[in-house]
Order: sequence, then structure tokens, then C-alpha cells
Amino acid sequence: MSELSSEDLLRLNVLLANARAIRIDEQHMRVHGLGDEREYEVQLNPRGGEQAYLTRVREFLSTAMFGSPRRYPKYLHRWAGLGQISTVPVDKLLMLGEPEVMLAVAHSATLTAQQAQLAWWAYPGPELGRRLLHKHSLLAADFARELVRYLVEYLPFETQSRDILHTVSLVLATGLVSDALCLSMWNRGQRRKSYRIAFLNHGSAHIPQRQSARADLPAAHASLQDLAAHHPLAAKLHDLLDEPGQTFIAAVLDCLPRCADQEEVNALLEAMRAYFTLPALPVPAAIVEPSPLEQAAEQMLQSDGAIALLSTLPALHSTLRSMLVLSLVGPELTTPVFSRSDATGTVMRKQLAELTDFLQTHLRNLCA
Repeated sequence: MSELSSEDLLRLNVLLANARAIRIDEQHMRVHGLGDEREYEVQLNPRGGEQAYLTRVREFLSTAMFGSPRRYPKYLHRWAGLGQISTVPVDKLLMLGEPEVMLAVAHSATLTAQQAQLAWWAYPGPELGRRLLHKHSLLAADFARELVRYLVEYLPFETQSRDILHTVSLVLATGLVSDALCLSMWNRGQRRKSYRIAFLNHGSAHIPQRQSARADLPAAHASLQDLAAHHPLAAKLHDLLDEPGQTFIAAVLDCLPRCADQEEVNALLEAMRAYFTLPALPVPAAIVEPSPLEQAAEQMLQSDGAIALLSTLPALHSTLRSMLVLSLVGPELTTPVFSRSDATGTVMRKQLAELTDFLQTHLRNLCA
């Protein structure tokens, strides 16, 4: 393996003395360093093969930071895979010039705002941007907005539903998305439901396409408000009949029959679980078939809260029953299908037709 030239060694040592983070440009055989006041650059002059020379550069950096040329390769995959770098100084990791290590750095519990910006300078990319944005509360506002802007602009290039779901949900959570940008992401969901399902992770708070309250809410409003003081079921039912609940339900009805893959389906069911869950009632074990949901809902109708509600508003019996059914929904319902099939698209939707028809019936019953 080729040794580093004396000229490169000298320049790399100068760079190490002045830089706070290092980036390696393999295509142009350059090593960049970012200092407190300026950026440094070392043009490498490889002897022999370029890849072998870059390996020696990385070994040099590892030796300078950790005293061993092999420490870095030995721990690389564990750092990146587990994100467990609490015992390794982040300042030293920033000097290794490796994208995979920057991803691990983003997991550090001791990461500072300045270190986050250094990692981003070293190797900006969608995965690192998402990891850093998870810590948006510690980031400077301008830097957090830069990450949001980058991730949103990169969204059209994302191919995996998981990445779209994660990105949209994450940027919405920051509160740094303008109304115009929010509407733009929502509209993209006309064709790719991952966008809209990500909105549902936050209830109906960010959905720009609002729905009116159910027509019979004004007549039931006063009674539901009185009951809500003692019976959480009444409070939840009121919310579902009001504008926020109707907005959420309409968005679910838009997504449910049009999911493109298993990731979208399970994410949608998880969002429904979070929204419809009723903490005031005991939750039965996970149910994986539609029929037992209705049986469980019938039992829940015998609770004190349900009896009090229906004695005052008997016309809401069917609505309350559907609300109780939907409170038991979760990704477990897809197990009978997804455990034996990895289908996507039209084939997957046909396999899930019984489940989606069942859920749509109860969802529509809440907005009837």
C-alpha cells in the first residue's frame, strides 16, 4: 500500500491543527477542513492507486485522533448501526471525514448545536438532515430552517414511503413550515399518499383541507359538553363530530383505499390508533381480525360513560359504536395478509379489500 507523500503529510498536519471538521472529496482527491474562520483544502498527490491512497489518508486521520489506524475501521459499523458513541468524543469523530460516522454523531446525546452544523457541513444529505432535525430544539433557528428547506426540496427524489413519511412528519413537527409549503406537501399527497399519512401523524392540526363540523353537532353540543366533564367518551365524540375530527376522518378516507405499499398501510393504521385511542377505557389485547372489533365495541358500550352518553343522546348509538370500533384499530389488523404476502399496489389493495371496506364503513358512519 502506498505511503502518504511527505508533502501531503505536512499539509494534512496543518489542516488537523486548524480544522474543526473534515470532509474527503474522493472524486477530486481533496481533503477539506472547516476552521473557526475559514475553510482549508489539501489537494492530494496519490502514489499508486487512488483508493489505496485514500485508505492511508483515513488511517492517518484515525491515528491522529485515536492513536490507532485500525480503531476507526473496527468501530465504524457499531457506531453507525447502534448510534452508541457516548464514550467517544464527538469533536474527534468530526475529524474522521466519513459520512457514516457523521450519521452516528447525529445520535450523540451530547451533540451541541455547533457540532451539528459541523457534521452537516461535512456530509449534508437527507438521512443526516432527518437525524439532526430530530434535535431541532437545540439547533439555531436559521440552521433548523436550512435543514427543513433542504429536506423538503429533496422530497421529490425520495423513492421509499418510509423516508417520505419520516421527512414530512418531522418537518411538520418543527413548526417551521410556512402555510404555502404545507399546502404544497399536502397537494403532493394527491398522488403519493405517504405525504398525507405523514400529516395524520399530527392529528388534523396541519391539514390545510378543512372540513365542516357534522350537521347534527349543534343539537348535541350542549349535552356532550355537560357529559364531557365526567365522561371522556363524550369529550372524544364531540371532538370527532367537530371540525378537527371531521377533517381527520376525511383525510383517512382519502388515503385508506389508495395506499401504495405495506409501509403506507401500517403507518396509516398507526396514525388512526393514535388519534382514536380512548385512554379512559381498558384496551383489549391486539385484535387482528375485523369482526372481533365490533364484539369488543359492544362490550365497551356497557361502560358507565357509554351508558350515560346514550341515555342522553340515544340517536348517537351507531356513531358511538363506530368510534369505539375505530379506537381498537392498529397495524395488527394487517398481520393475516402481510404475514403471507409482500404484494404492493393493486394486488395488495385487493388483498386488503375486506379490511378497508370494514374501516370505511365505520369512518363514514362518523361523518354521516
